Amino acid sequence: MDDAYNRLLLLAFVGAGFNALFAAGVVALVNYRLTHTLKKWELELNNRFQLARDIDGWQRTQMEETRRETLNEICHLTETLATGTQAMIWFSWFARYAPELLNVDRFREYDRDIKRVMVQVVVARARLNALSPERYALLKHLCVTLDGIDQRIATAVTRADLPRAVILSELNACYDDALRCDAELRDVSAGVLSGLYRNDASSANANRT
Repeated sequence: MDDAYNRLLLLAFVGAGFNALFAAGVVALVNYRLTHTLKKWELELNNRFQLARDIDGWQRTQMEETRRETLNEICHLTETLATGTQAMIWFSWFARYAPELLNVDRFREYDRDIKRVMVQVVVARARLNALSPERYALLKHLCVTLDGIDQRIATAVTRADLPRAVILSELNACYDDALRCDAELRDVSAGVLSGLYRNDASSANANRT
């Protein structure tokens, strides 16, 4: 009787030990799976955060590159327009202050220079419009004005049927218009550039917040 009881008691202890080991094994397996899953999630989140940082850095780089290109094109178009207005002012100046020195050679010199300028204006307009249509729109009317004054100068000089007094009168008007165009160009270009810098500063502050 005692032996049977002892065997039962031993089996109970052994069974309890196996149950404890099994439970411990299950707990260990669950802890392992949980730890592995958490590490996997952590790695995935880190990868996503790093990807977001990389995309943000790339976007910032692209924005800065676009800003730099836009700035260069604004300056290039402004410089080209200024060169054109100065050529017009100089040529028509003779009609105002030294008409006796206004001759065919001076017109040929002006015509050669202004043709080169107009080609550069076309290219600069296209580039700036592609980069920043809203800023190009602020300078577009000056491009049109410059072309209009050049057409008037060419028409006045090349029409053989016009009296010299009429030619000089038209060139005098072109002189005044070229001066106004030059003054407006300075104001408008300064406003466009300052607007570009203000927008950049606002974007930088927004990115910091």
